[in-house]
Amino acid sequence: MVVESGLVKLSARLASGQEAVIAVLGPGELLGEVGALDGGPCTGTAVALEDLTASVVAVADLRALVHEDASVAREVMTTLSDRLRDADRKRFELIAFDTQTRVAARLVELSARFGERAGEEVHVGLPLSQAELAGWIGASQGALCTVLQRLRRQGLIETGRRSITVLDADGLARCATAA
Repeated sequence: MVVESGLVKLSARLASGQEAVIAVLGPGELLGEVGALDGGPCTGTAVALEDLTASVVAVADLRALVHEDASVAREVMTTLSDRLRDADRKRFELIAFDTQTRVAARLVELSARFGERAGEEVHVGLPLSQAELAGWIGASQGALCTVLQRLRRQGLIETGRRSITVLDADGLARCATAA
C-alpha cells in the first residue's frame, strides 16, 4: 500500500499482551513492501489512526515494477534503507538512552514529521494514546507520564488530549541528545 493521506500505526503484540508500536506512517510512505517482496509473513498489524486514503498495489505488480523499472526499485530500496536506519537508531536509543532522552527523541521526530508550526511553537496532533507512545519508546506508561510532567515543568512542552505542543524545540532537541 501507499499511504495517500492520514496516518497508520504499525504495531506488534508482545508475549505479555502489551502492544509495541513499531512506527507511524504518513502520506507518501509504503506499507507492506517487505512481505510483498520476500513473501514472508507480516510481522505486525497496521491500524489507521485517522481517516486514511491508500492505494493498494498487488504483490505481482510491485514485484514486476521493481524488476522492470529502476526508479521504482531505487524508491523501494530507499524506503527499506530508511526503515533499517530508523530501526537501528531506535535500537541504539533503547540500549544507550534513559527514558527521558527516548521520549524527547520521539517527540522531536514526531514534531519534525507531523508537526504544524505556529510561530515558535510546533503543535503535534498525536492520534496515539499514552500507552501506545510508551510502547513505542520502550517504557511503562507511568515512566512516560513522569517524563512528560518533567518536560512540562521545564517549559519544553504542553500536553493535551492526544496532542503535544513543543514550546522550546531547541531545548527539547538538547534533551533528545543528552545521555
